[in-house]
Amino acid sequence: MKKISKLAILSFIFSTFVFLIPFIDRYIPYPFPRETVYSLLDYGGNFAALILGVIALIYVKKKELKGQWFAILSIILAAIASLYV
Repeated sequence: MKKISKLAILSFIFSTFVFLIPFIDRYIPYPFPRETVYSLLDYGGNFAALILGVIALIYVKKKELKGQWFAILSIILAAIASLYV
């Protein structure tokens, strides 16, 4: 039985967070400072999520693990987030 790649799941969670930051900011007040969140967006959080997704996809194929869809979805979400910001 194949294991699920933790790196693919981590890249999916990170890219989902980066993708949802503008929507979270608009509708839900959150307890941490806005400067921290916007610095994540301004200084390449979406590009880091994109690179992490590509690395996870390569790692999943190389080690023959499950989680390829997590890596693919993280690449798609990070690419959309980079176009949105």
